[in-house]
Amino acid sequence: MVKFKVNGEEFFIRRYKKGDENYLLLMINKIYNINTALDYWNWKYKQNPAGFSIIVLLNKEGKIIGQIGHQFKKGYYYGEICPFFMGVDICLMENYRGFGLFSKLVDQIPHYHTKNPFFYYGFPVRHVLNAYRKVSKHKYYENSPIQTYYLSKKYLRFLRLFNLKKSSDNLIHISEAFQINKYDIDNLWKKKKKELEVCVVRNWEYLNWRILNCPDKMKLLIIKNGEKTIGYFSVLIRNKICYITDILILNDYVNKDTISEIEKFCFRYNSKEIRIFATDKLINKTFKDKGFLQFWLGQYIHYDGIKNSSDILHYLTYTDFDLI
Repeated sequence: MVKFKVNGEEFFIRRYKKGDENYLLLMINKIYNINTALDYWNWKYKQNPAGFSIIVLLNKEGKIIGQIGHQFKKGYYYGEICPFFMGVDICLMENYRGFGLFSKLVDQIPHYHTKNPFFYYGFPVRHVLNAYRKVSKHKYYENSPIQTYYLSKKYLRFLRLFNLKKSSDNLIHISEAFQINKYDIDNLWKKKKKELEVCVVRNWEYLNWRILNCPDKMKLLIIKNGEKTIGYFSVLIRNKICYITDILILNDYVNKDTISEIEKFCFRYNSKEIRIFATDKLINKTFKDKGFLQFWLGQYIHYDGIKNSSDILHYLTYTDFDLI
């Protein structure tokens, strides 16, 4: 535990301990005006196969008033496996802002993480980003935010029905993925990683946790060309919008035929709109060629503690966000 004073008042910083979640959830839900349940919190942190870390800030009465949360992820970095950390649920009670307390939390990050080189990233909301800028002298936040965009396409009902009935001569087939597809997913990742530079490892262990066991109830779909597994994507249906929350396709098969089959599959959920976020240039171009339009999504920040690069925008999808 670290003890310090600000304006004569004592504060404490320590690592998360069992039972803190009861107070953390109350604070997070109040600050972000959301309603995160305990089972979601447990999935998000405790069930994460790569682990997690939470640094909490307490006032002199021992009440939790802030935190910096991190999801650990197994990362693929130019052919090497490296630790990735994603900042999540970063918050401070409003009446304690403006006194440099967030900076104190940031300064403690290195003491609660591996001493090995790591890649750190996040998608901060506005007031957190402003706080980052105030501590921009810190190496974790010295890089300028990168703007990110999602793609969207809206459909009239008769067009959805027409596309569902439209026959196709290609060999693309899409089906729901289950435990039996573990080998297909792991083998796909082994092939696809050769086409990537920086990315969270997307093997079965990760997808089983992030997609299939997520309380948001997403579906994972396998894409095959004949008998060959060429990719996968996952979907979340919310308010008749089909979110393609994750996608991974071998480059040779990223084409209009494959995207058309993905669209047709999304129509089965009576979706009036499809949204996808992916930083992959080929995927973006192909979806745009199919009539998808671009809209601003948010700001992405990172710290590269491995090679100290300042211009990396690694392979990202909605599943790399904390929330949709």
